[in-house]
Amino acid sequence: MAPCAHTTHGKTTSTVSTPISESASTAGQVNRQTRPSWTKTWLTLADAMSKRSRCGKGVGAVIVSAEHRVVATGYNGPPAGYPSEGSCENFCPRLLTYPKPSSYDSCPSNHAEINALLWSSRQERLGGTIYVTTAPCMGCAKALANSGLQEVVWIRTEEKPHRSPSEVKDFLRRCGLFYREVSQLEWETRSTTPQPQD
Repeated sequence: MAPCAHTTHGKTTSTVSTPISESASTAGQVNRQTRPSWTKTWLTLADAMSKRSRCGKGVGAVIVSAEHRVVATGYNGPPAGYPSEGSCENFCPRLLTYPKPSSYDSCPSNHAEINALLWSSRQERLGGTIYVTTAPCMGCAKALANSGLQEVVWIRTEEKPHRSPSEVKDFLRRCGLFYREVSQLEWETRSTTPQPQD
């Protein structure tokens, strides 16, 4: 690094200049070590979308193109125009039924995956990935299998038998979709670990 002299309004000051290539490579090393992986980035966005839900179990989803660009987001909730005030205790017959039925037929809400698909263009999502804050149900798995997406990624949560988790995985596999379950611990700690394949 060589000192440089600058003259401004008759006063001479000297500074030390750093070659651009040296400062850029140093910044790049730091950035690669601390920037979140794509998986962490998109699951964090899906988690943020889940906070928009008024359902008892907020779920968020984000569809990302093959080029890692956001195509659409979604969260679970009733359709626009459905008479719903406050949280789902006020408008969901399924939630008010005890014991809770395993079927979602009496629930007025769309799941996060469906809402994200409804707000996306097939051409933009073709070959892309959907990131979800929990495993999809069989109904969503059917829609995802016909969506043009190539991968489904979710955060592993407590499995609920009525959602048929092993059947959903088998169904996605038979339909040619890749799926990945990311553990809660892995999702929370991946931000500082470089992930070159991601």
